Amino acid sequence: MPHLTPLVMACICNNYSIVECLLLRGHDIDLPHRIDCRCLQCFYVPNTVANNQQLLDIYKALSSEAFLWLATSDPFLSMIELSDDLRLCADAMPAYKVAFNALHQSVQSFGVALIQQCWSMEEVDVLLRQPDGAYLAESQNHYPRIRLALDGQMRKFLSHMNVQVSVENIWHGGWTDYGCSFVRDVYRMLRHTVFYPILAFLHAISAGKLVQSFNNPIARFISFLTSYLTFLATLIAIRYVQVYYEKSYDRDKMENKAYFALEMYVFLYIAGMILWQFMEFARRGIHKYFDMWWRYFDFSIMTFFIFSTTSFGCACAVVKNDGIKQLHRRHWLWYDPIILFDVFFASGCVMAFWRIFYFVQLWRYLGSAIISIGKCVERAFNFFIIMFLVMWAFAAGANTIMENYTGLKETVQYGRVHEQGEMFSGLIITFRNLYWAYYGYLHPLDYTLAVGDAGPALTNTNHIFTHMSLEITLALYHLVVIVCLLKLSIAFLVLSTEEVLKNEDVEWKYSRIYIYYEYIEHSCSVPPPFNILHMITSFVYRLFSGEYVLMWPDLLVKAKMIDESETRRIETHAYRDLQMQLFKRYQAMKVYRYQTIQKMDTEATSAEHPA
Repeated sequence: MPHLTPLVMACICNNYSIVECLLLRGHDIDLPHRIDCRCLQCFYVPNTVANNQQLLDIYKALSSEAFLWLATSDPFLSMIELSDDLRLCADAMPAYKVAFNALHQSVQSFGVALIQQCWSMEEVDVLLRQPDGAYLAESQNHYPRIRLALDGQMRKFLSHMNVQVSVENIWHGGWTDYGCSFVRDVYRMLRHTVFYPILAFLHAISAGKLVQSFNNPIARFISFLTSYLTFLATLIAIRYVQVYYEKSYDRDKMENKAYFALEMYVFLYIAGMILWQFMEFARRGIHKYFDMWWRYFDFSIMTFFIFSTTSFGCACAVVKNDGIKQLHRRHWLWYDPIILFDVFFASGCVMAFWRIFYFVQLWRYLGSAIISIGKCVERAFNFFIIMFLVMWAFAAGANTIMENYTGLKETVQYGRVHEQGEMFSGLIITFRNLYWAYYGYLHPLDYTLAVGDAGPALTNTNHIFTHMSLEITLALYHLVVIVCLLKLSIAFLVLSTEEVLKNEDVEWKYSRIYIYYEYIEHSCSVPPPFNILHMITSFVYRLFSGEYVLMWPDLLVKAKMIDESETRRIETHAYRDLQMQLFKRYQAMKVYRYQTIQKMDTEATSAEHPA
């Protein structure tokens, strides 16, 4: 194979000496294009076994420790970029998914080994503060490398103790003594719970110059939690406001002032939430935005409430146009704006109450349980798809057998007339009945066949073949769905739970870091709906302060992030020195481990064969 050059083979074998020798003599590896590249060169490359094997071999060489240490100027940044590429390859090439996942785990282990060589928090700080590879807007935050690791889903690296402690220090911010004094903690909690509307307004109207406690991520989290609980309380209050209010005739939602005020607060909160999530979406992109499960809840909440707001506006416009404010619901169309508003608003309420699990994740035991359940949802969803297809297949068969008998009547005992019902009259109706049969709502008497009366004596006609065909079809349905699929789904969920529990600690720490870093971002300075005001005042301040410059796509970036300063050069030099130090420690650790293993093997051999 021509692609297996000496350097590629040396990297695959992870031989440091040969890799170093070949690199010094000018050997190199042609880096492959990303799997999602759409250039002309990649477009005309055929999808063959040889090309796929070549790509896999090249990535094996790039994933080796020898290549990352010796052939890259920044092993940490190369590790993150390589991790992202390997995940894309695993998703795009299912036949090689296991191999690419193994390489991804190897890169993850390299990240853990790298951070383990940092012997002090100062060294960890130097490693994580480097802005190289991050967007300019994110380079202004603490630890830009954490953001890169999150985008690369470096779970093992982010769950390491050194990273956890460093990010937790940033999380507490100026509250370094949090938990030491009960009185001080209560005072801080009161400021960001009971008085958070006033303080958040002051912080927002002053573009962050007043109430500096909002610069602490933990304070932001407390305020966000309080704001969200207020939002949920408003949803509950809306229901109580309408308890003693006749709603059957009401077409004008603005008549009840208390109800209208609560609705406006809900819509204002959703507007702030949309702004917050839009900024996150613009920074991350569509693929990285949906990395975590709560993004789907956020998107669903915003979608339902946007539809409900639109329906609310349409209802107000209809009432203003026809002038009819009181009309009983029996005269309404099924697609009346008020009916659509109620359905969309109710769906939004369901998703909103479910999203409270997002905040609970930071508590160790509840958070682990929530994350474990979330990891099992994917396999459960796959099971639902299989069950849907099976139900649809049996629904088509049962409907074909019974559709022509719908409405037929026959005389039974004591002169009673038995009419063939509509249980199998249509494909959708049949599917619905089979779905409820999954929960036991289908009895053999429910599908008794009625053909009609025939002959001089008007005796019942018995189509035994049709009846037996339907009976066998439904029996097979219960056998496949209840006995097989249900038991199989339970086995799959148990297997998924066991896999999740093995990585429970890593997954929880990774989710915690992800949540921590959300509140380190500037877009989370104050909770909705005050963030709308804060974004406006911050933009105006940055535009006219002279400390920021306009630059696409980051818009407003600190001028000092662009200009090369003496401090930046010192930090770069310190980072390079740290890399050399980490490499020496890593090599010494490998030599010591090899010598230790060799010594243990020698002692074991001596014990087995004494002189």
